[in-house]
Amino acid sequence: MEFLLPVFLKLFPNMLPSTFQDKMKEEEALKRKLKARMEYAKFLQDTAKEMAKEVQTSRSGETKQTAEDLDEFLNKVRKGERVSNDEILSFAKLFNDELTLDNMSRARLVNMCKYMGIRPFGTDHYLRFMLRKKLRDIKNDDKMIQAEGVDSL
Repeated sequence: MEFLLPVFLKLFPNMLPSTFQDKMKEEEALKRKLKARMEYAKFLQDTAKEMAKEVQTSRSGETKQTAEDLDEFLNKVRKGERVSNDEILSFAKLFNDELTLDNMSRARLVNMCKYMGIRPFGTDHYLRFMLRKKLRDIKNDDKMIQAEGVDSL
């Protein structure tokens, strides 16, 4: 029987328990996750760019300048340049209503849940609750890291 084990594994590749997964399957799963996260990041970038275009087409000259600044800011972020906290906060005001969880469609909520590692099943209210809970946990972790110092990691 020991000598027939390789033959059986060739005929029935899923015969081994999941603890014996080979590296290829693990790498494929990681690649799928990375691809999904890249798609979601592109989705968020497209949303920000779309909102910048909407702001740019508005009638106010001041708002138009803000849209041009936002476009420059997004280009800096894409290139990986350093961005100050003040710049981030100045542009965060533009997105205060559009990107809140309360105004998101179900498709966006499901995508955010998948991105954050939350099972996307349930009502919209439940998904919002789970996202808020996950964000609160991340904020608490950040506060603990800030209190202890990054060097302690």
